Formats: sequence, C-alpha cells, structure tokens
Amino acid sequence: MKPSTTMLERLSTSRFLVNRAQPSVGAGERRSKAKGAGLEFVDHRPYREGDDVRHLDPRLLARLGENFIRQFSVDKRLPVFILLDASASMGYGEPDKFAFARGLAQALGFIGLNGGDQVQAGVFTDGRLVWSPHVHGTSRAPILFDWLDGQEASGGGAFTDALRKALPHIKSASLLILISDFWGEEPARALRALDAAHHEIIAFHVSAPQEIDPKGIGDGPLDIIDAETGEEVELALDADVLSRYRKAFDEWQETLREQFVRRQGRYFALSSATDLEHLFMRQLRALGVIS
Repeated sequence: MKPSTTMLERLSTSRFLVNRAQPSVGAGERRSKAKGAGLEFVDHRPYREGDDVRHLDPRLLARLGENFIRQFSVDKRLPVFILLDASASMGYGEPDKFAFARGLAQALGFIGLNGGDQVQAGVFTDGRLVWSPHVHGTSRAPILFDWLDGQEASGGGAFTDALRKALPHIKSASLLILISDFWGEEPARALRALDAAHHEIIAFHVSAPQEIDPKGIGDGPLDIIDAETGEEVELALDADVLSRYRKAFDEWQETLREQFVRRQGRYFALSSATDLEHLFMRQLRALGVIS
C-alpha cells in the first residue's frame, strides 16, 4: 500500500510539527539550541582562549573593556526514527495490517525528508531490530521506500523489546514514531525509558477491521491460532462474547492512549482500512502533527 504519487505531491509542503524533539544533527532547516557560526545573532558570551577572534564584538570591548564573542543561531536537522513492528501478527487482516503499516511508514518518512530532517527506519521482526540507512533529502526517498518494501511480517517477539533495543541507537530528544498492533504489549516500562531520554513519541496503533469488530467472522465455535506462538484456542462466538470482546478492546486501546499521553506522546488508533490520504491531509494536519 505504497503512497500514491498524487498523495506525495500533496504532502510536498508538509513537515513535522514538534514540541519536545530537538534539531541536533547536521546542517538543516530547523532552528536549534546550538550556538555558533551562523547568520542570525542570538547572544554574547565571554571570550575564551582559542575562540575565533573574527567573532569578537569590538563595540562591547570599547564600552566594557572586556572581550565578548558574538553567537549566532545554528540550523540543524531533526532526527526522525520510525520503528515498525514486523512480527507475524502484523501480517493478519483484510486489508493486511503490515501492508498498511509499511505504506504509513513510507508517507511519514517522506514528510521527514521533505522537511529537511534526517530519517531512519527500524523494523522489528523475530526478536531482531534491523535499521535502514540514514537518509536526508526528498531525492533519497526511493532508498527508504525500497528498503521498507523489502520487509515482511514474520516471527514473534514483543515490540516493547524493540523499544529497549532501539534506545542506545537513538540520539536524545529525537522524534520517535512507533507503528504496531501492540498485541499482548504493556509498553509502560519502555515508555518511561523513552521519556527519560526526552524523545517525542507518536504512536500509530494499527488494527485490522476484523480485530476491531469480529462480528464478520461468523457465529458458533471457532479455532483461533496465535500467529506468533502457534497456540490454538477454541472459542464459541456469540453475541455475549462479541459484546465482552468489544468492551475489552476499547478499554485496552484507552489504556494504551493514557500511557502515551501521560508521557507527552500522541496516540492514534487506526484501522488497516483507513484511507492514508484522508489521514494525512485531514486528520494529522488538523491535529497539528504535520503542517
């Protein structure tokens, strides 16, 4: 479910709007906290031995009799990391959850590249976290797209393990985008570690329509097999079971939402049948996630 050319053209003026994440890599287009040789004056500091004398302020020397260095703003790139769950459970559903999630990751990556940011994707499958190359600039979007197209959902493993594995790799105060079905997950501990590193988190919780409301599966006895463990469960599906399932599913999503929001993150529950263009053009823009 790769983003269409028309959709990418409509996203060509978009960039991520961030609150907590900080531009910190390379030379880019976002105002950073760093000070140095730039174009826009922001501050003075006392001269230290070894400083470039070209940045001395002669007017302050004449007025105060002391040397001060002029400091300028430095524009840098925002580090954007997209972590995609590729465990076997993501291969379930109609439409396929992983195909949807992969297209979602590609569109998000394009927005980062279009905004002048540095983007890297990580895919977690069968207990391993595999990283794409770092990419920067819209001309390198095909590298990211092709790399994501080569990934498949298989194997087991908890997505929260991916978060812990990713921590040493990710620069502090990055924009961290999580895409997962979060089945069987309790991410509170991993989120505390991410919060301590001052990352800004956006979580996309992807579910198949059949998981959101399984009434279309049918009535009567069913054999349900866990895609990751192979465990088989016999279940009699009736109106009462469906009602309890929907209640439990809604409560679970609300618990996840609270865990992300508590740590200044944002959480979006999506169906794999969601129209990507509507999601980006209407919802994410209206909610201030992208411009």
